[in-house]
Amino acid sequence: MEPNIVTREQYKQTQSTEQQVEQRLKFRLRFFPIWLRILVVTLLVVIAFVVGSMIGYGVIGDGEPIEVLEKSTWTYIVDLVNKEE
Repeated sequence: MEPNIVTREQYKQTQSTEQQVEQRLKFRLRFFPIWLRILVVTLLVVIAFVVGSMIGYGVIGDGEPIEVLEKSTWTYIVDLVNKEE
């Protein structure tokens, strides 16, 4: 039986072909476009902020959780923070 002899050029071509296949597979594994990922992450951050504010204001602060969404509540909080002494 003759051994399989591979030249350097054949070996390099085989490697580059395998790398191209891997790159194509990596590209195909991207199910969500980047703009959709950014939109989803931004939406999740906003939801987490609202839920956290409602829990903080309603449970910890003994207020009504829905009041945290009113403008007057935020005006009051900003006035407390920026209070001149």
